[in-house]
Amino acid sequence: NIPVVIINGRLSERSFNRSKIFKPLLAPMFRSVTHIAAQDQAYADRFVAMSAPPDRVEVTGTMKWDNAVIADHVEGADQLATMMGIDTARPLIVVGSSGPTEESMILNALNPLFASHNIQLLIAPRKPERFNEAATALGPNIIRWSDCDPNQSRTPNPDTCIFLLDTIGWLRKAYALATIAIVGRSFCPLYGSDMIEPIGLGKPTIIGPNTADFADTMNKLRENNAIVETHHISQLQEDVIRLLSPTERAAGYIQRGRSVIASQQGATNRHVNLILHHLPDTPAAPTPKPSPHKLKIQPDKTDE
Repeated sequence: NIPVVIINGRLSERSFNRSKIFKPLLAPMFRSVTHIAAQDQAYADRFVAMSAPPDRVEVTGTMKWDNAVIADHVEGADQLATMMGIDTARPLIVVGSSGPTEESMILNALNPLFASHNIQLLIAPRKPERFNEAATALGPNIIRWSDCDPNQSRTPNPDTCIFLLDTIGWLRKAYALATIAIVGRSFCPLYGSDMIEPIGLGKPTIIGPNTADFADTMNKLRENNAIVETHHISQLQEDVIRLLSPTERAAGYIQRGRSVIASQQGATNRHVNLILHHLPDTPAAPTPKPSPHKLKIQPDKTDE
């Protein structure tokens, strides 16, 4: 009789197609869930298709929007710049959560802009096991985070244009330094990455054509013209140039993106209220009195 509530519920198309094969086995599990709070209507429909009772499924939104902090500064961003020798007076393109082959694809697409627009490029691969692969793709003349000393400053070098963030946990700081953010795993045949974080930090954000894991988020951003969709890698250079131009184009994306985030936040509180609603209204258990006897527990032989 323990209530089971699924919050921030998500059932991707890939998972759904696999689950359907085993529906006779999985259906009782879905039927037994007390309540399902799905991120969007597509996920809700899939839960119902897997035998979840429709009256126990509702759309409450995604908590990803709540994770986005609308801020103009991130603590530690300046340290990252001085540590790696990033020139904050020059445009910095930050590619976050890049996937296989994307490093070379994006580098080749933006290569002419190093000379024509004096850009810098920082790439942060999503998976640590790809750090060396990414370094090879970017060439020998790069600055790697792992080669830098956090306690020492590196003087910006006008000949240094490419940085590799081969660590975990610093991407938010990198986004804070960015002039433009590019969201990875969207140009290679994968399913996209979180685009909400750089938008919340006030960065005009570009994403590729593959965003299946963020379909509902993309729909809301797309409807409000709050993100730049580059449908093919060959268009990337042109889109970056547009955002670098001294017009109000970039500022418009920033303003619209932050407005979308603010309008979508609140799922966390909705989930809290849902959980409280399903908590059993029972009195607290009495505090047990200490036993006057100390028992020596012998280990189970099977555990030795």
